[in-house]
Amino acid sequence: MDAYEYYEAESEDMMIDKLSLDVHDGAPFQSMMALTSNHMLSQSSIRSIISRLVSNIEATLTNTQIHFHDSEKHAINNHVYRCVRKMIFYEKQAWSQDYFVFYRTVSEKYILYEFNTMMLDLFNSVSSAATERRPNEIICASSLDESDFVQYENLEAVLHHFEGKPYFSDVSHSAQPILLSVNNSLVINKMNDRFHKYRFNSEANPLYFPLGYEGSFQWTADLIRFMQTFFEIENGEAKEIMEDLARMYSAQFDPDSTVEGHMIQIFIPSKILHEFVYLAMDYGKPVNVYRSMTRNSTGFHTYHSYPMFGEPIIRPPADFEPVDIANVLRSQWGSHLQSRIIGHPNLFLKRGALANVYHGTPTFDAVRFRNEMMRRLRPYILKAQSKGKRLNYCLY
Repeated sequence: MDAYEYYEAESEDMMIDKLSLDVHDGAPFQSMMALTSNHMLSQSSIRSIISRLVSNIEATLTNTQIHFHDSEKHAINNHVYRCVRKMIFYEKQAWSQDYFVFYRTVSEKYILYEFNTMMLDLFNSVSSAATERRPNEIICASSLDESDFVQYENLEAVLHHFEGKPYFSDVSHSAQPILLSVNNSLVINKMNDRFHKYRFNSEANPLYFPLGYEGSFQWTADLIRFMQTFFEIENGEAKEIMEDLARMYSAQFDPDSTVEGHMIQIFIPSKILHEFVYLAMDYGKPVNVYRSMTRNSTGFHTYHSYPMFGEPIIRPPADFEPVDIANVLRSQWGSHLQSRIIGHPNLFLKRGALANVYHGTPTFDAVRFRNEMMRRLRPYILKAQSKGKRLNYCLY
């Protein structure tokens, strides 16, 4: 049996002990770094760190925005704890295998990622056979249409779009199908005036994933456009399919509950980090991180972030040195920033990225939803297969 199967979280002390079992060897994981008061980790600090993590979970579960029937409270609380334990378990595995971990909270946009996963498994040109996935495994590709990526052919091209364009952001029409907005840790730290040189807000708090996060609905139009082209159907028919998928999805939730979110945990190999990921502030604006070359009164270097572009450009002092993104993510300062990931299909098909999905309620049945989606799409899939259609990708 999976060591992370369902269990009863009867008290905070018990929860601390259970989570401590996951980190008893002292091996660091990315979210642990967000809870350290400096850049050093010691065995003696683990219980304190886990206690702070549990406090964050408790704050999530008592949030007044989260509504569900009293009869569901115990099951949902335990479910959230169980999900967090799994996230930590996979974070530790990721760090031991030289991956970095990112978190993306979604609501109905989950439909897009399930659809993209199914289509890539069935039609990608990398593999000739359909892929069988674990129930919590997903391909978090932001678009299946490679034409969306042409003007963003590499990370440098993505960053170039922000240069001299104060109103360009990751919610711009051309950027939305490209960039995945993510947090760098399970725990986010509030704005640190010394660290940031501008107003900054976090992405959706990862521990609040049961609430979900919707953002723009441009993805529905993009999905309809893809189905029109790939399945060779009219716009009205594609819209009907989209509406049916939305109904299947909504049917899995209690209409009186606000628990309708999902967490996608994305793993990026360190060797491709610089090709697909950059550090960001609000709306995907790129930043650089610097540290002082002299130590402060407590014996540590101070870290500071600066916008990569802007008018006027804010330049760091002469005695500051740049900090590589990998080193930022390995420190507590990664939790003060967001990141953006280029969500090209080849990131997952060829370049080694992985993703897990966790649902805000234990009653959401991903397998059932996938089966229902397959039944609805089956005639179109069979027709596309009979025509020998494939999804081919050249970029990245």
